[in-house]
Amino acid sequence: ETDLILQAMGLGWYDGASYASTYAKLQHHGAATRFLDVTRDPMVALWFAIEDTANDSSDAAVYAIDVRGAKVIAAEDRPAWSDFTDVAAGQLGVYQPPWTDERVKSQRASFVWTRLTGFETRNSAFGMMPGLRLGTRVVIPAASRPALRADLEARLGLHAGARFPDLGGFAA
Repeated sequence: ETDLILQAMGLGWYDGASYASTYAKLQHHGAATRFLDVTRDPMVALWFAIEDTANDSSDAAVYAIDVRGAKVIAAEDRPAWSDFTDVAAGQLGVYQPPWTDERVKSQRASFVWTRLTGFETRNSAFGMMPGLRLGTRVVIPAASRPALRADLEARLGLHAGARFPDLGGFAA
């Protein structure tokens, strides 16, 4: 993690706010981190669950993450990197980054993380951790995906251009 941040700094990607906000921005743009990109807005979460039309034949799901007892760190706290490494095994952390990045702002992004313990899988730091409760799973049936997607765009303006309002989103 420190190497990733130092490499980003060396390439001019340090945002000047904190290591944490730089790390969050790196994750939000595809870097491999232990941060899990989440949103505080359930409608944005629903849009992300159903936005890919290639998967319309499959059910989708949204997870409501239980953050009771989580260590919450807000950007205005100007966190030190040790604030992120100092969580108990099985405890979730919630980082609310500064909304200086348009993508982070439009997605109402936050990040959750936990301590690395050896239970990680290839794809997730949350792996098979005993006792870790991530929350409630809400399933969206495949048959309802197209209508829900159209409704979210018509009523709330939720579409790819609005969720990815930066150069990367435009290019995609």
